[in-house]
Amino acid sequence: MSIKKSDLLIGGQMRPPTSGRYYPLYSPIDGTLVAEVADASRADVDRAAVAAREAFYAEWKFCGIERKRALFAQLKEVLYAMADELAVAKVQPQGGPDIPPLVERVEHYVELGKAQGDLLFGGARPPGAEYAKGCYFEPTAFAFADQASPVCRDEIFGPVVSVLTFDSDDEALALANDTDYGLLVSLWTLDPERQRYFVRRLEVGVVAINSTSMLSHRTPWGGFKQSGLGRRYGELGLEPFFEYKTVWT
Repeated sequence: MSIKKSDLLIGGQMRPPTSGRYYPLYSPIDGTLVAEVADASRADVDRAAVAAREAFYAEWKFCGIERKRALFAQLKEVLYAMADELAVAKVQPQGGPDIPPLVERVEHYVELGKAQGDLLFGGARPPGAEYAKGCYFEPTAFAFADQASPVCRDEIFGPVVSVLTFDSDDEALALANDTDYGLLVSLWTLDPERQRYFVRRLEVGVVAINSTSMLSHRTPWGGFKQSGLGRRYGELGLEPFFEYKTVWT
């Protein structure tokens, strides 16, 4: 298998790094060398920043809407043509021949849950053959006496659920906010007053009432605290891409 040498895309052209150095990129599946990637330096970053600014102010900013629409249509065609390749790159298992890092991460939290909480259901790992089908781990839930465990406090992004009980709305709110993360809360109550109480005080970017979540291009999506910066979708998501000019006559 030939080893691909990857240069830097700057100003619409592939350019070698100013340092002349490349670093090896190994497959996380079997450890084989798959590419040599340009080792970008500060000078390369500066070149890329200059090229990006020139492209925006010299062409894109003054490009007509029809030209922009044609370019986006061309980009769409390229992405569709690469759909299979992009899908493989996105979901290909990493970290070993059979177990992707996500599974190792989930297994880590499952073991923590078994040591620090009470298993309610789940906890078993399907056979290795199931990984190829995308079935990495069965849903698992643990009951905890308090929120000290990382299983309760971390953003796991896997089928592991921590269950805690509370005696009041204030206590429930304190538990929900007592974490470094704040992407989404699914709030279940038919009481309008309780809904308003939690919506105003929850430290999260999205609150789904009596549902899991919804997405709309009209509304912003994003988290608080360590759950990411910025917003996508909606007017707030578009804001960073606009420049405003004040004209007095």
